[in-house]
Amino acid sequence: MNPNSEVIQHLRKRKRWPVEIDGATVYVRALLESEHREVRKFDSEPESYGFAIGCCLLNDDGTTALSRNPGEEAKTFGARVLAELDLPLDTRAQLCDRIVRLAQVPPVETIVKNSNGTTRHDSPQNSAVPSGV
Repeated sequence: MNPNSEVIQHLRKRKRWPVEIDGATVYVRALLESEHREVRKFDSEPESYGFAIGCCLLNDDGTTALSRNPGEEAKTFGARVLAELDLPLDTRAQLCDRIVRLAQVPPVETIVKNSNGTTRHDSPQNSAVPSGV
C-alpha cells in the first residue's frame, strides 16, 4: 500500500468539528488510530485527558494548536498539556466528551437506517456487515 496515494491522503485528512464553550467556538478533531493506541495504555489516568486535548485541539485555520516535543512520551505530553492549559474541569470535560464522541462508530442499525437505500443489504456479497454479526 502506498501511504502517499491520493486516496490514503484523503482518508487521513483531518476534519475539524466545532465545540462551543461559553459562547466561543473552538475546534477539535478525532484521535488518529495511532494516537488512540498510545492513549489506551494509560486511559484511566488524568494524563489521558491532556493527551487527547493536546492531539485534537485545533487552531481556527485547522492546524494543531499544541505540539509534542521530539521524543516526548504520550503520558508526559498529556501531563504537560494539562499543566500548561490549566483548564476548568467542566471545559476539559466538554472537550474530551466531544473528542470521544467523534471516535464512536454508530451501531449498524443506525448506519443502515440512514443509508436511505444507497447500499444494498439484501445480498451477503453487498453487505457491509460480516455474516457472523
